[in-house]
Amino acid sequence: MSIKANLRGCDHFSRLLRSLLILLLCMLPIGEIPAEQLPWGESRQERHIKGDPFGKHFHLGRFLSEDRIDIKNNLDNLRDSLESYQPQTPLEITRDELKKRMAHCGRLFVNKKRAHAAIYVYINYLRVKYYNMIMELKKTFLELASKKEVPGDLQKVYWRQCEDELLRDLQTMENVSERYFQSLMNNNVIFAVQFNWTLGAHETYWFSDMYEKECKWRRILSDRANNYILR
Repeated sequence: MSIKANLRGCDHFSRLLRSLLILLLCMLPIGEIPAEQLPWGESRQERHIKGDPFGKHFHLGRFLSEDRIDIKNNLDNLRDSLESYQPQTPLEITRDELKKRMAHCGRLFVNKKRAHAAIYVYINYLRVKYYNMIMELKKTFLELASKKEVPGDLQKVYWRQCEDELLRDLQTMENVSERYFQSLMNNNVIFAVQFNWTLGAHETYWFSDMYEKECKWRRILSDRANNYILR
């Protein structure tokens, strides 16, 4: 057999090997949403802020347009949405259920209709996490401020500054999510491994950013309460 024929055979074998590796990667749970290491726990349930469109005809654009909160002129809509969220109400989705929804999008190739609905639920899931962070921050600040005898009116001023910025940041984060997932869904074909990796990377970004914001405002509010001098 000639050298040229040997090379053709090697090239055919390498292409076959690459195809098999891609197939194996797509079947493995690489990049899936990781189990949380935070104190929420797997048994903690999360509530949908909006209705659950999973399994219905749904397009990501509906979340991006109708359900997106506008803060160009004011923060009233965002604040109303936050205040209407009641953490003590019966919650509807566990983290395990969320992961099953993501897996239901496909093992090898992603079903786009299912993916749109799953992304909608996923973004609302993240919004609940953000709301919980804001409410816990507020509770901690008001307790400390009351202990330090900071007047109620001044407490409201301090908290309003914090809340306004956090809600603006939430909108920015959701706009980033919009571009992030819309770019993914614009692909003609989406591999499951690509979809899972994208969700995992996005969640890492979201919680990292949220943690930085929480630490920043916890420090600012703590300093304001501790440095208040009773007049």
